[in-house]
Amino acid sequence: MNYNEKIISRLNLHNKFNTILKNKNIIYVTAPMGWGKTTAVIDYLRKNKFTYTYIDADNINVKQRIVTPYVVIDNLPFLPDVDNQTKIKQFLEDYNGKIFLISRILLPYYLKTLMMCEQIDIVTGEELRFTKNEIMMLMKVNAVVSSMPIADFIMNKTNGYPPYVKFLVLRLADGEKIDGNLDALARKDVYDFYYDQLFAKWDKKSREVLLYMAPFKKFTKEMAEKLSNVSDVSLLLNELTDTTQFLSLDTDNYYHFAQFFQEFSLYYQNKIWTSDKINENYNEAGKYYEMNGDIPNALECYYKCKNIMAISQLLIANSDKHPGVGHYYKTEKYYLILPSEIILTSPELMCSMSMLYSLTCNPEKSEFWFNNLQSYCKNCDKDSQEYKKSQIKLSYLRIALPHRGTKMLATIMMDTAKICISNSYKLQEFSVTGNLPSIMNGGKDFSRWSKHDRKLYHIMKKPVEFVLGLHGQGLAEIALAESLFEKKYDNNFTEILMLLNTGMFAAETKGVMEIYFSAVYILTKIFLREGKDDEAMNAVNDFIKKLDSSHYEQQLYPNIAAVITRLNLYNGNLDAMEEWLISNALNENLGFYITNRFMYLTKVRVYIQKGEYDKSIALLTKLMRYFTEYGRIMCEIDAHVLFAITFYRMEDPRWREHFIKALNMVKSYNFIDCISSFGVAITELFAKSEYPVNTTFMERLIDCTHQQARLYPRYLAPLQDKVAALTDTEYSILVNISQGLKNDEISKVNYISINTVKFHIKNIYSKLGVANRTQAIKAAGELGII
Repeated sequence: MNYNEKIISRLNLHNKFNTILKNKNIIYVTAPMGWGKTTAVIDYLRKNKFTYTYIDADNINVKQRIVTPYVVIDNLPFLPDVDNQTKIKQFLEDYNGKIFLISRILLPYYLKTLMMCEQIDIVTGEELRFTKNEIMMLMKVNAVVSSMPIADFIMNKTNGYPPYVKFLVLRLADGEKIDGNLDALARKDVYDFYYDQLFAKWDKKSREVLLYMAPFKKFTKEMAEKLSNVSDVSLLLNELTDTTQFLSLDTDNYYHFAQFFQEFSLYYQNKIWTSDKINENYNEAGKYYEMNGDIPNALECYYKCKNIMAISQLLIANSDKHPGVGHYYKTEKYYLILPSEIILTSPELMCSMSMLYSLTCNPEKSEFWFNNLQSYCKNCDKDSQEYKKSQIKLSYLRIALPHRGTKMLATIMMDTAKICISNSYKLQEFSVTGNLPSIMNGGKDFSRWSKHDRKLYHIMKKPVEFVLGLHGQGLAEIALAESLFEKKYDNNFTEILMLLNTGMFAAETKGVMEIYFSAVYILTKIFLREGKDDEAMNAVNDFIKKLDSSHYEQQLYPNIAAVITRLNLYNGNLDAMEEWLISNALNENLGFYITNRFMYLTKVRVYIQKGEYDKSIALLTKLMRYFTEYGRIMCEIDAHVLFAITFYRMEDPRWREHFIKALNMVKSYNFIDCISSFGVAITELFAKSEYPVNTTFMERLIDCTHQQARLYPRYLAPLQDKVAALTDTEYSILVNISQGLKNDEISKVNYISINTVKFHIKNIYSKLGVANRTQAIKAAGELGII
């Protein structure tokens, strides 16, 4: 395909060239083959009627006298040869005009001094991507009937990738219709172009290595050596990295394919390899990943080549991990392809299937696999290892299955401790929190225990520490602190802080950081009660500094980000809230997993803050079914309050039903914080719900709620409500403040006294929940006033 047959002027690119050449003499244009680098540069020079000299880098002559004001040096190679490097550098130093250097490689190291001296600027492939308008122009010059829907189709398919765009347009010019076939045909054109112009010209070893690595987005040279059996693979890969942009090497020594080139490599691999060879390659990759501890990638490779036995062995190893780190959701598809006859031979797999189904809200199937494990255990010789293994798994499930709640759990744990001591059993890893920032509302809901918290603390502390091992260190103290805090109506937190300090020390020195995390969250809530949202944020940031890079502790980060988002909702940092929603929040429509409930409930708060009430209702409806079926009391209270706030703002009378349910639930447990922490978002609801408030508990609850409302008057307040709350004069004065006017100037503009200005500014601060002019201006920006 001759790309120079019909070209268009790239006006955005021309403007970019003009801007650079005002201050610098050299432009380095770099992109992979087929991106139209040379065409774009020559078109720019011709359109501007600039005289230029074109030189192929292989034929550069430093003694050649060039009189044109512009020079194009094309096909600049990597040049490992020092003599050729010297030639290029000498030419660039001697020539006094403007220079375009065109290359398929990134700026080579021998030219980086020019970058440091600010003599050169770079134009990359990203700036060579076609815009939608340019696609329209390209269709026009190729006699394709141009329309915005077709341009949208091409842009959505190609993201402006030049070779792909050009082949799609040429296919349309040849009379192809926009249907399912057009995209496949154009992709094949690009693949054939790659093969003819690039792949076929490489040596056989390089081609083989790339085909072996084609299925993998990133890989190491060790992995490439193992799969390809090529001894000098490092040299081959480095050459490809140095001389193309289809392969890159990151700072962690992982090689990465450019996306479209990887797709080409996979296409060509499937074209010339047999299915047996493809499966064998996946199997060897699975072994490599397994050997290096990368279980998720090992499972995926074994899945691709249908190695069921290898999958089952890896899942058996995974069964000893608790749900917080056991990847049950990520590994679900691997469990579900295992034949029942394999699962029924393994206590570990039956245990995992029972846990998996409980986590995915299918308690019937969870109990089915629990009963199968129980039957398996009964049929084992009581002196055998299989019997011991089965007993350990059954004991674990009796305590850990989410759908079984906490009924009789204290007795079960006491009995389990006795069995383990008498039989020298050691139970597998437990997690009370499931990586959530709570013990009372973590792996299970312990609200019922809160009614007897001090008594249970003394009875259960030792059994819990024995049964849970590392995960039990500090747990009893932090759990008691959390229970006492939930019922605390004043700000005397001395006992709670003492318990937290004891528990945090034990968790950090003898236990695990996920237990410490639950204590940190209680600390943040104490700080919020005291109006110290900055100290709450500091507590979270200090905790992050304590974490290491281990897989276990990295699992905490998603919930840490959710905690930070909740704090940002209190302090009014809506930019950070929006960033979390875009970058880190889970999409409940792509997969719904109950262990992510803290993040989901955070997301509901964000929806309410943004006024996206339909999304709030949809997500809460999904969550509520799980909360009620699994006895998640604290989550259910939270959801009822969030429902009430949402319906209230929608003027839907159902808000009262949800709010009263929440009040009845907290009243039966004497919980304060899980309601009062909503502050200003629910103050109106108390008055309009007509709920009886003439009890000591309700008086305390309402007092705490109003205290939070005074501390955080912007919490969950919708932006449009804040604008509507401003009077016309206040609105005008806020605009004046944002313009930088002082009080006397505002007085003159609005024909009011300075004292009246001060009065209105005080009201503005109160309504926006800010304390000074700077914060008011920021709030005005968020509201769209300025």
